[in-house]
Amino acid sequence: DFSVGIINSLDKVLSASQIPKNQVGLVSVATTLATNAIIEGRGERVGLILIGMNPADLQITKPENAKELPIQRIVGVAGGHGPDGIEMCSLDIEGVTKTVKEMGEGVDAFAVSGLFSVRNPEHEWLVKRIIQKSYTKPVVCGHELTGQLGIYERTVTAVLNARIIPIIECLIDDVKNALAQRGISAPLMLVRGDGALMNEVFALERAIEMVQSGPAASVIGCKFLSSKDNVVVIDIG
Repeated sequence: DFSVGIINSLDKVLSASQIPKNQVGLVSVATTLATNAIIEGRGERVGLILIGMNPADLQITKPENAKELPIQRIVGVAGGHGPDGIEMCSLDIEGVTKTVKEMGEGVDAFAVSGLFSVRNPEHEWLVKRIIQKSYTKPVVCGHELTGQLGIYERTVTAVLNARIIPIIECLIDDVKNALAQRGISAPLMLVRGDGALMNEVFALERAIEMVQSGPAASVIGCKFLSSKDNVVVIDIG
């Protein structure tokens, strides 16, 4: 339970600094939770809907030595666009609706990935809206996370993002409850893998951005505390 360490650290900071709680202007949290969840194979059950391709087509694009996708269900539906963004085939609305109904009760989150969706995301958006009409579960579209053309990499990113959203949501809820119990009303921000900050709404849409959050925060924190331009940071444990 990563919240235990974060909350203990919060109490120690408040005690050592003696800063009045009403003067805390920002709480930023860094954690290895997202990284560890992916490495350890933890996360929620994900259903993947492919647009304009079938599971066998996705396997063809799979890089050598890549692990199997951590998904419970995978279904291909007709649709998709070409590299110029022009629709190659109409989206099979009936097929999507049927797939969502059959898949929905067996998964905790959905990932949607369409061929060349970064050129035209229309079909991914349509599938997402169909899912959201029936479920409140997380739905992640490939084009929302990256503009890269690689269909396999984009699909993997969408699946992993959908898989860890509930884990990050639990962490955020625990930290927010701890702040409320201590009378701190400051905004909560999460550290991204590049060291930048994002608010909780953004983090729950793009939980995958928290991969490498912990190491990034260590580097930035040590550089700030040292007041030096060139620093060697050793992060242990």
